[in-house]
Order: sequence, then C-alpha cells, then structure tokens
Amino acid sequence: MTSILLISHEGYASGTKKAVELILGEQDNVDYHELTGEKGIEIFKDELNIKINQLIKDKNNLIIVSDLKNGTPYNCALSIIASNDLWDYTHLFTGMNLNLILEIIMADEEVLKEESQKQILLTAKEGLFQMNKKTWDKQCSEQEE
Repeated sequence: MTSILLISHEGYASGTKKAVELILGEQDNVDYHELTGEKGIEIFKDELNIKINQLIKDKNNLIIVSDLKNGTPYNCALSIIASNDLWDYTHLFTGMNLNLILEIIMADEEVLKEESQKQILLTAKEGLFQMNKKTWDKQCSEQEE
C-alpha cells in the first residue's frame, strides 16, 4: 500500500487531511507533519526523517505532498530523500491543494506511474479557476442553451 504524507507550515496539512476525510471518509494511508513555531526547523526535519523512514520501511512506496515549492517543509523532505537516496520509494509533489490530494488518493497504485503523475498534476491545475462576471455570464448562457 502506498502511503501519503502531507507536509506543510502549521495547520495546512492537518486541515487538508480533515477536508479529504470529510469528502472520502477516513484515510488510514494519509498522514501529515507540520512545521510549527514552537518546534523549529531542526526538530521538524528530525521528526520528518523518522516519519519518512517509518513509512517506507519494507520498501513501501511513499507520496509526499508539500504546501509550497522551496518552502522549509519541501526543502527538508527533498534533503532527506536526496541524502538517503530514497528516490526508488518516494515521490515528492508540491503545491498542495485539495484537488491534488483527491486525485492522488483516487489514482491509488497508478500514482506511482510517471504518466499518471503527469495527469494528476494536470487535473489539479485545471481545478484552479477565477470566477468573475464575464465567466459567470458565459456559464449562465451555456446552461440556458
């Protein structure tokens, strides 16, 4: 079973997990780890290293999703993966949003395939949208047709 680890600045990963479970029900394979002001970066990284190694024990696959590219959680995960050569078991995504997490979960084991990962990212990006008067009017006129 592939594990999913959400990593972020304080509150974001835990909130995203709660939102996912509101939509899909309990997700035993989804965990999170957050950088907090109380712990600091070194403790966060040490705990993240332990968590990653626990999740990939017995060569299990791990999907890590961070909130922000080049943010501290992302940089810590990247450092752990690279310095321990965990590339065979881990896949690191960034730009966490609900669309992305739902797509990863729904893809199940297919998420490990490069082509599926490209499609997951494309679908997550397509979920970004700005509603304004022009797009609202267009949507309303299309519904009337």
